[in-house]
Amino acid sequence: MQDAKDEFGYEHEMFHLLEELVAKCDVRIIRAGEKIGDNSMKIQDKISERRAGWQSRIDLKMKASEEAGEAGEVDTCQEQVAAAEVHPEPLNPKP
Repeated sequence: MQDAKDEFGYEHEMFHLLEELVAKCDVRIIRAGEKIGDNSMKIQDKISERRAGWQSRIDLKMKASEEAGEAGEVDTCQEQVAAAEVHPEPLNPKP
């Protein structure tokens, strides 16, 4: 070890310092990547919950429109269908 220091001087010490810094940065990058992955999963879960909520509301309105249509209430049926079609975009993810 001392021979390497004598031969290379400060360059050898700098090399070890840089190796240590790179190792620390690698650990930080891995941790940040894990956090991003966790946050991404949380976001996907929230999106799925919202979609399920929207879909259940749409289903209720479509069922109400079907019942109104069977009862002969055309205006009510059309209102329910129009209300169900208010949020079609969130259910279709963008490519």
